[in-house]
Amino acid sequence: MSKTEQFKIFIRKNPHLIQYVNNGSITWQKFFEMWDLYGEDSEAWNNYKETKNSNLVYDLGLKNVVDSVKNINVDSIVKGLNGLQKLLAIAQDFFGKKEVKSQEDPYIPRPVHKRFED
Repeated sequence: MSKTEQFKIFIRKNPHLIQYVNNGSITWQKFFEMWDLYGEDSEAWNNYKETKNSNLVYDLGLKNVVDSVKNINVDSIVKGLNGLQKLLAIAQDFFGKKEVKSQEDPYIPRPVHKRFED
């Protein structure tokens, strides 16, 4: 069995480590290096051990929701909505109702010999 497969098994045994990667405090590479250097039972893992308080917040999903809201790029959302609005306007022009002129047109043309002030 390769080291990567053994590391995957270690992560499956300790799924709480995933939250540290998701919130950006550490990378998978760093976890792998720690695991490779110190092993599974080292005291280096004490900082990342599961605590009841952090599990409660993690289980409620509140921390994940707050982190997700922090990572939202408002400018990209606005650009996306503007693009969607333009696309809908084009589609509406293309597939929208065709304006049919009624027989009683309210426009009455001016005689050619009259001017604006007349």
